[in-house]
Amino acid sequence: SAVTWVGGFLNGVTIPLNCSLNVLIGPRGAGKSTVLESIRFALNLEPLGKDANDAYNGFVENVLGNGTKVTLSVTDTQGDGSWTVERSVKGSTVVKHNGVIVEASPLSLIGYVEFFGQHEVAELAKLPEARANLLTRFIPAAATSGRTEQEIVEDLRQNRVDIAAEMKARKRLSKGQDQLPILTEQLRVLDEGGVRSRLDVQTRFVKEEPLLEEVTDLVGNLAEQVDALEEIDLSFLDDEAIKDFPTRDGFVEVREALVALSGEWVSAKERLVERLAEVARALDLANESRATEMSASQEKYMELLRQLQAESIDGAKIVNLETQKATLESNLNKLEESEKREKQLRTRRMARIKEWEKFRRREFEKLKVAAEKVSKELYPTVRVTCRFEGNRSKLEKLLRDRLGGQLHVVVSSIEKLDDSFDATVLARACRKGESAVSALLGIEGAQVRNVADLDEEVLMEMEELWLGPITNIDLRVGRDEDGKPVWRGLQNLSTGEKATAILLILLLGSEESIPLVIDQAEDDLDNGFIADGIVPKLRDEKFRRQFILSTHNPNIPVLGDAEQVVRLTPEGEAATGGRAVAKSEHMGSLDRPSVRREVESLEGGREAFETRRRRYGY
Repeated sequence: SAVTWVGGFLNGVTIPLNCSLNVLIGPRGAGKSTVLESIRFALNLEPLGKDANDAYNGFVENVLGNGTKVTLSVTDTQGDGSWTVERSVKGSTVVKHNGVIVEASPLSLIGYVEFFGQHEVAELAKLPEARANLLTRFIPAAATSGRTEQEIVEDLRQNRVDIAAEMKARKRLSKGQDQLPILTEQLRVLDEGGVRSRLDVQTRFVKEEPLLEEVTDLVGNLAEQVDALEEIDLSFLDDEAIKDFPTRDGFVEVREALVALSGEWVSAKERLVERLAEVARALDLANESRATEMSASQEKYMELLRQLQAESIDGAKIVNLETQKATLESNLNKLEESEKREKQLRTRRMARIKEWEKFRRREFEKLKVAAEKVSKELYPTVRVTCRFEGNRSKLEKLLRDRLGGQLHVVVSSIEKLDDSFDATVLARACRKGESAVSALLGIEGAQVRNVADLDEEVLMEMEELWLGPITNIDLRVGRDEDGKPVWRGLQNLSTGEKATAILLILLLGSEESIPLVIDQAEDDLDNGFIADGIVPKLRDEKFRRQFILSTHNPNIPVLGDAEQVVRLTPEGEAATGGRAVAKSEHMGSLDRPSVRREVESLEGGREAFETRRRRYGY
């Protein structure tokens, strides 16, 4: 309902806004864009595209300037008091309710704001995701059912991490397993006259070695984790450190709470250390007992080795083989357990992948219905269609990041695939091999081979991609010889035609009355479309939706019958320390003579308007 500035080009200016059609006018350099970009700044809205982002950052730094504070006053439609959003350059953002600071984001007060700076409407045509977002406000709000996108994606990511860990463990445990049958056979051949049973005095110790190592490793890991629980150092919150701070009392309360936690933290660590000490003592006793047993049997073992040597039998070799066999058998048991865990994780993943696909399909169907609604509303001028998973850029980025090198043939082929394609389709083809990838993409060669050779972890990452839909916007540019409409897609339209098609969608009403802010929409349009296209839509929608526009075109405030016109007047340039003002007599509706005179200046004045009227013969 109002914007106020402290500092910068509009220092001390307050501009009231109406809930319907607001139009900013004034000469170039008067601060119209500053007003609108200040709204974007206060609400922390992201510009569309790199060029718009660079221009916005330059505006904040060079026009607003360090320390400038922008305050938005927001009217609560439920009548629950007054709200303000305050944001300063190089400072913080503060939301207040009835003057009291509250924990809330600026946009949570309004819901959403569609904002387009100069030439951003035309820029929208180049951004597939932003075009898809044009339709989101036409999707009716519905009660959420099932899990959210974030929950599903995080579940899949953690599942991928767990499977990758099992795969690495399996690779390590599988190493040397092909030697197990060979070792078994070697021991069978060497076991002449029951030699192995005679060596049992030593091999029993050998067979228990892997288990003892596993227990020792576990205890060591637990000790490291407990040791990592460092005591909480609160010296940085002592009285001397916080004595001059404005929030000293708050820091004292926090410190007291941390002191209480620190006591529990220390006692918990002490208890864990005691339990670990008990485990370590038990393990030491087991090792001592084992050492005693081994020492007692050592002499018998040495005697047995001498006897076997006399019989031309290498007993030490048999024990060494037994050691290798025991290690491999222990790893084999662990391998089987790892394979079971991985199988369970894979089964869970299949269910999650199906859930993920259903979620994406469901969201796409909503978007498709919205596209049909918009097409019906704008018939026969604009036609909107959607393509499932049509935005292949995320998949292309993943392939380039993981493979590098030449991929243009593969990328081109992926772009040509129909709407049945998504990232999981390619992942499945890669698992089947090069021939399956070649059949899917319709190409052959080294690039296909490289894609087919992607490791499993990358394929799982590929399955988690949501490529996102593409929204196709077509403009009717005429009729053919048979009288049928001729449609042309955005990519084949002029800048003005692109802006025309997108603006018609932006001006459409929806169930949610989302405010729309546009800076000089006429820059990419002709006057005919403004009068015949924009203005009628503004008049239809302004009682359900707030519009804030800047313009040099008189048709918008006059034919749109703006409820609030604000004429900005520059006093010098922003770059040289100048400022802009908005005089009270230059704000209001066209019913005010002083405002009407300012709007007349857009026509070049009364004499220029009358001269044109006479020339046109009106």
